[in-house]
Amino acid sequence: MYAQQFGAAGLILYTDPADTGGGGGEADMYPRGRPNTDPERGSCALQTAKYAQQFGAAGLILYTDPADTGGGGGEADMYPRGWYLPGTGVQRGNVLNSAGAGEPLTPGYPAKDYMFRIRENETDAVARIPVHPIGYSDAWHILNAIGGPDAPAEWAGGLNITYRLGPGFDSASWARSIKMNINVRNERRDIFNTVGVIRGRVEPDRYVILGNHRDSWTLGSVDPTSGTAAMVEVTRAFMQMVKRGWRPRRSLVFCSWDGEEYGIHGSMEHVEEFHRNLASRAVVYINVDTAVRATYTLRPRISPSARQEVREATKRLPWPETVPEGTTMYDVWRRRSPIDSNDPDPQPKISLLGSGSDFAGFVHRVGVTCIDLSFTFDPALGVSNFPLYHTGYETFHLQADIIDPGFKFNRGIAQLWADLARGFSDPVILPFDLIEYANYLGVMRTDLMAEYGADLTNHDISVDAAQAFHTRLQDIDRNNPFEVRMFNDQLMQLERAFIDPLGLPGRPFYRHTLMAPSKHNKYASDPFPGLSDTIFDAERSADPAPAWREVEKQMSIIAFNIQSAASTLMTPA
Repeated sequence: MYAQQFGAAGLILYTDPADTGGGGGEADMYPRGRPNTDPERGSCALQTAKYAQQFGAAGLILYTDPADTGGGGGEADMYPRGWYLPGTGVQRGNVLNSAGAGEPLTPGYPAKDYMFRIRENETDAVARIPVHPIGYSDAWHILNAIGGPDAPAEWAGGLNITYRLGPGFDSASWARSIKMNINVRNERRDIFNTVGVIRGRVEPDRYVILGNHRDSWTLGSVDPTSGTAAMVEVTRAFMQMVKRGWRPRRSLVFCSWDGEEYGIHGSMEHVEEFHRNLASRAVVYINVDTAVRATYTLRPRISPSARQEVREATKRLPWPETVPEGTTMYDVWRRRSPIDSNDPDPQPKISLLGSGSDFAGFVHRVGVTCIDLSFTFDPALGVSNFPLYHTGYETFHLQADIIDPGFKFNRGIAQLWADLARGFSDPVILPFDLIEYANYLGVMRTDLMAEYGADLTNHDISVDAAQAFHTRLQDIDRNNPFEVRMFNDQLMQLERAFIDPLGLPGRPFYRHTLMAPSKHNKYASDPFPGLSDTIFDAERSADPAPAWREVEKQMSIIAFNIQSAASTLMTPA
């Protein structure tokens, strides 16, 4: 809708098809032609602001259409009686277009007092036009007056109007104008991360990191306070164990991040400042942001080598309430979110890591293995996120009385978080499964070849090589600290091998060559992003020869990084 108004009326209103579950556009599919089924679709405001500014719009007004929130559910289901968004609800957010660069005036470097800063007009990350969100009750009055042809059916939302493309207003409203009076200032402010450590008894220089951000838009009872409450309880439980004499083999690091809602600033600045320490010492980063947005299923995003450990942890823990699908977290997760719904004994669905939360800097900058945990809703509801996301209705009443009465699922996520933290901090050998990684690379390659016919056959970590490594693990002397350390370092460093210091094409601060946030949806992840993006561009280029040379370059970079990863598994000479 907004694409046809650039530069015409100076006003852009949009309902993103991805948010409505349509998934019909090429930009919202990966591989190009396969729907993006990530349940947290959308949040395209930053892209909308970028293009609105690029094409000369005077301002941008955003609203959440009822179609984005599952149709609204009727007045009886709207807040405060239910979790659906009333017409007065306004979703906050940022439109910072930083592409993983962190604080926009010190891209790539920590925003400390001593650091050189570029000028505001030298960055494209900060919007230069006014942007303002409104509720759909107010949006109705504007949309109902817009002129021009009818919008395509798949672009129409859930309001009781005829959605039109513009430009301008209809004949009855031709003299109407809209004045935007935005009281926002760009200011330099200090933010503060809070970090606590339980020092490891054997390997204090190996870090198992747990993180959650504490800042929020308005009250934030779901995002992020459900996760913050879990963090406090997990920390308290571990400290009770310390008082009884327990101490982990490796150090546990608890991080409360600041400034996440403004562009993932707190954690990204931490990664930039301590990049070298994290690259050599971080074992795993386990993130919980929005811990409980609903109670239908588990929704983890996990680096491939840590997936098996998450499955095993969920087999050890009960589902927080009695349901017919089973008794453990694993039982319910795999039945409600199967990879293949026709499989009588299904594996649970696990997503790759995109962005949109504090794991982004760890996995995409440094190559630290990451896990992101939450309980979520049934995708059949057709909502892009829980409907009251980032609104003033994220209250204690929403979490305590509507989403999770009794806080059973809040307790469940804390139990899972603590189990995983101990699972990575205590064992002699780290529980990474490299065969899982090799198998997943094969799946990614198959998907890519099916779409583009790319030949990656000779650029693979074979299952045989990964199996050989795991076989050697069975024979090591676990009482030899040097041998244990050597094998754990190989396990830990595998993920780092996929980091390209030069970054992805046009996105130098996203450096993981196997997964990165989609250019069109920061929450979703594209496998082999450098290759898939350059192929997509080459197929549409007016000058295809240099574009296809870039494809060749990206193919060679992937081959190099996969071979580098394979070399990390070899027995040292």
